[in-house]
Amino acid sequence: MRRRIWAKNYDEGVPAEVSIRLEPLYAYLDRAVQSYGDRVAHIYFGARITYKTLGDHSDRLAKALREFGVSKGDVVALYLPNTPAFTVAYYAALKIGAVVTPMNPLYTPREVVHQAKDAGARILVTADVLYDKAAKAHEEVKFDRVVVANVADYMPPLLKPFAKMKLKPPKVPYGGSVVKYSELLRYEPDVRREPINPAEDLAALMYTGGTTGVPKGAEITHGNISANLQQLKPFYDLVKARRGLPPDAQLVLVGLLPWYHIYGQVAVMHYAIFDGHAVLVYPRPDLRALMRDVEKYKASVLHGVPTLFNMIVNHPDARRFNLRSLSFCISGATPLPVEVAKKFEELTGAPLREGYGMTETAVVTHLNPLLNGRHKPGSIGLPIPSTYAAVADLEKPILLPPGQPGELVISGPQV
Repeated sequence: MRRRIWAKNYDEGVPAEVSIRLEPLYAYLDRAVQSYGDRVAHIYFGARITYKTLGDHSDRLAKALREFGVSKGDVVALYLPNTPAFTVAYYAALKIGAVVTPMNPLYTPREVVHQAKDAGARILVTADVLYDKAAKAHEEVKFDRVVVANVADYMPPLLKPFAKMKLKPPKVPYGGSVVKYSELLRYEPDVRREPINPAEDLAALMYTGGTTGVPKGAEITHGNISANLQQLKPFYDLVKARRGLPPDAQLVLVGLLPWYHIYGQVAVMHYAIFDGHAVLVYPRPDLRALMRDVEKYKASVLHGVPTLFNMIVNHPDARRFNLRSLSFCISGATPLPVEVAKKFEELTGAPLREGYGMTETAVVTHLNPLLNGRHKPGSIGLPIPSTYAAVADLEKPILLPPGQPGELVISGPQV
């Protein structure tokens, strides 16, 4: 294979190749629990949920799923906003070898039915605020179980009654196939782990392509995500070194991107667990709360989309908060306007760089250099470590020289 000529433009310390060891994703949560169980994993409306709690609750939910008859290869659908319950349910499924298919919380019952049937989902994990739509989907799909979490679960006790008054969730008729999430956490923890071949066994069925037709499931293995997490680590290590932080320092990531989408799921939820960081978890967009929390918790990393960064720089309260703790920010999904990036960097002092990836590449394939000044505004950036990219002819099976238009082709362990 030809050498990666673009690597000469990497930030110093970012290698062209990383040594990748594929592992089951649940191994990262298990390792976090063993190594620093009391470290904060999620911050949810001020409540601090530790890695030990995530590990214990996912073990308990894994036990419940086994008793519901879920086994290796079965599909568990997550119809949830970003909450600690999303993480718990995701890792509970992984621990027993099940496959997760996350759903957009804005989906209609018809859309939930389509994805559930196409994926073959046996279990639906949802939130009380979504129950009316989930119930209509359940009538047609007939899930083995519908597990209902309360959005107020994991909130500080004093906030729970206020959340209920504000959100006004529908009354859930528990019984039969409809079960309460919090009741399942009373099960004994299941410490067994289903053997996983990371290169072959699926972790998720991610649905994509809705802009060109009916969404279709992309099969994502444990190994695809495991590899991408390891490919991203040099960028975090680089920023820690530049800030004089030790290699095992804990950062705070902003978890505003939706976890039903591959970008937020891999780059925020999974990466934080892989590298032992804390995540500020938001079930719905709240820019003022985000800026307040960046200042309060000294958040270091913000992944987002151009609309988010544009809204921040134009928010009337943006300059009331100190956002200077941010070390780096990444924008994906659509092109980032150069002027938005410039204003955001002036506001925060943090580099805002464009990256690129797709659902099928789980997720990042390209990223602009963070710190060396070689980034190119308006560009998707350079292939990340252990990734090859080229431009191919649209008609013939040949690669094209620089400067020629064609189709982007990508190869790497995350694909």
